[in-house]
Amino acid sequence: MWALNTGFRLGILLLLVGSFVTIRFLKHLVWPHGGHPAHDPLDHLVQWGAVVWTAIAPWAIADVAGWMLFRRHTPVTEEARREGPGSPMTHHVAFRIVTRGDQPGIARATVWSVLEAMQARPLFPFSVEVVSDEPVTGLPDHPAVRAIVVPAGYETPHGATHKARALHHAMLVSPVDEDAWVLHLDEESHATPALIIGIRNAVMEEEANGLHRIGQGLITYERDLRKNPLYTMADSIRVGDDLGRFYLQYRLHSILFGMHGSFLLVRANVERQVGFDFPPEACTTEDTTWALHQMAAGNRFRWVDGTVIEQSPRHFRDFVRQRRRWFTGMWWAARRTNVPARFRASLALAMLLWTVGWLGFAYSLLHIASGVAVPGALGFIGDCIFSVYLTNYLLGLWVSLSGTKTLGGVRRVAFFVAQAFLIPVFAVIEGAAVVYSLVRPERRFHVVSKPAEEQDPPTSTRAVA
Repeated sequence: MWALNTGFRLGILLLLVGSFVTIRFLKHLVWPHGGHPAHDPLDHLVQWGAVVWTAIAPWAIADVAGWMLFRRHTPVTEEARREGPGSPMTHHVAFRIVTRGDQPGIARATVWSVLEAMQARPLFPFSVEVVSDEPVTGLPDHPAVRAIVVPAGYETPHGATHKARALHHAMLVSPVDEDAWVLHLDEESHATPALIIGIRNAVMEEEANGLHRIGQGLITYERDLRKNPLYTMADSIRVGDDLGRFYLQYRLHSILFGMHGSFLLVRANVERQVGFDFPPEACTTEDTTWALHQMAAGNRFRWVDGTVIEQSPRHFRDFVRQRRRWFTGMWWAARRTNVPARFRASLALAMLLWTVGWLGFAYSLLHIASGVAVPGALGFIGDCIFSVYLTNYLLGLWVSLSGTKTLGGVRRVAFFVAQAFLIPVFAVIEGAAVVYSLVRPERRFHVVSKPAEEQDPPTSTRAVA
């Protein structure tokens, strides 16, 4: 898909340097002499307000560290080296897709994507479990596909709700063996052949070393780029974060910034050590709560190669509500999850940075309007941090576009230009989501609506069954 080697890291360095030079050049155009000195108390307040730029420095450092460490993982077992990436394994993998069931076409398309990917790379025995609150109609008539419908009256001992409730029920009734592996997917998560190879390599390594670490990998969002360019490009930062700070945490085998609920690979017996029976307030982001409990249980984490392709929200309201759910749920997990504080500390810091990060952009607007010169050191730090912020978006788009074969060179350049110029818009949207979360915290599990035109799989996939 894209080269994960020295050239990849060199490309990131070029993006960082180019972003820094561009920011400095634009500042010089606006303030050839660096801005005017502070003359009164208000000017001094604005001048030293630049310290808010440093608030997200740990976030930026973590991203850069992850980018510089990033590499495609190579299995360490002699068997894997000898057999190569195309050799099958005997361990069973269950692809577990969770959906409410009210958008059956979306879930069906995801099932077809798994079947198609497995047809292209038949590297292990597998099954596809569609877990839903209401029956999903029209599932493929394939021996590997089975439906798990959560009974309407089903309750867990601690009153788990929404996705956590469905996951706990599926974990209890699924026929997969203790030594099987489960790959969790959301209802719109599309599998790729590269994902199958990554799963195979990760499982072989974990079975060989006996660590049975929990795995996660890269999620991209380019499927809907042409029809939904604004919010797809807004999610480019999530791709950059996956390759940066999230990769870093998996290299450290810990959860520092949270965990996605999709593209989650776990051995069945490891999943059952914790389960998903959490109290209702912990189910807003059940994935993060679950990961913290797994850390406390002594389990560790790793990176998995391959890519899962998902969709971004299509409307401002859905986008903001999605972020609000994450923000509210992850703050609850950082403060209230019933695990020792040492497992929650880094997440609490990350959430604090997320809470105040929007102030940096708000101050930037004030700084531009005032024209007051800021101390040189703070200005340099701010430029470095904004360079990372800009690089994050551009890197995410670069990786996403590398998986798209239908865009010509001119349109790719146009998307990069649009990505750079729209970053202030994305900052406003992300900041609005944080403010909205603080004013009106999430009280329920908001599910983003998916576009109806994406509900049917390509005709070629139907040949799998």
